[in-house]
Amino acid sequence: MILCDTGVFFQLFRKNDLIKEELLKIGFGNLALSDLSVGEIYFGMRKGEIRKTKELIKHFRRYHFNKEVSLHFLEIMSDKYGRKISIPDALIAAFSKAYNLELFTLNTKDFRNIDGIKIYKTRFQFK
Repeated sequence: MILCDTGVFFQLFRKNDLIKEELLKIGFGNLALSDLSVGEIYFGMRKGEIRKTKELIKHFRRYHFNKEVSLHFLEIMSDKYGRKISIPDALIAAFSKAYNLELFTLNTKDFRNIDGIKIYKTRFQFK
């Protein structure tokens, strides 16, 4: 199972052919979104995109906030990492660690210093 960062979803929604090809290669049965990403997606969608957005989200498995996510989040935000990561990125990392999922992100540099994160390696270089 591959956890997709919010940016990956936005690129798919905006019909980025490289992202679409990569996700089709993985297979939608192997793709997931966290509750955090779903919230960010809802926050970023326009009024006319509601139906299409909700329909696309249905293709992803969903992972929810739980105690393990909270514990990993607090570990990431502790003095070990300090202010080197944003709160949304720390939460995405916490989901990845709590559920033991590879993370497909377009911003690998944001996660490179976090122990235990497995970054999904694409055939393409995005950033």
